[in-house]
Amino acid sequence: MNEIVVSAIPNYQRAMIGLLSELREASRRNYQATIEDFMGFLVRNNYMAGGLGPAAALSDYLGSLQARSLSGNTIQVKRVYLRRFFEWCFREGLLDERNLAMVLSVKAPKVQGHKAGD
Repeated sequence: MNEIVVSAIPNYQRAMIGLLSELREASRRNYQATIEDFMGFLVRNNYMAGGLGPAAALSDYLGSLQARSLSGNTIQVKRVYLRRFFEWCFREGLLDERNLAMVLSVKAPKVQGHKAGD
C-alpha cells in the first residue's frame, strides 16, 4: 500500500479494532481517540483522495497538533500511539515495509518554547 485512499479506511478501522483488542481498557480509550482523530484529520483535509503516503500524512497531522497548541509531550504520546497503529497495519498486510520504515522515521515537530521575559 503506497498511498492512503478512501477504500483503505475500512481496513484501517478493522486494524484499529484488532489493535485495541490487545490493549488494557485505560490504554484502549487513548489509542482509539488518537486513531479516530488522525482518520478525521485525513478526511477533513481531503488527504483521502490525494494519494499522499502515510508518513507524509502523519507528519502533517503532528504539525496540526502543534498548530492547535498541544504540548510537546502530548504530541509525542500521540505519535507513539500512531506508530504502534501503523506497525499493526504492517503486520496485518495493510502497509508495506517501505512505508512502515518511512512512518517510523517521522519525528514529532519541535515545540517552540517561550524565553524568559516573553
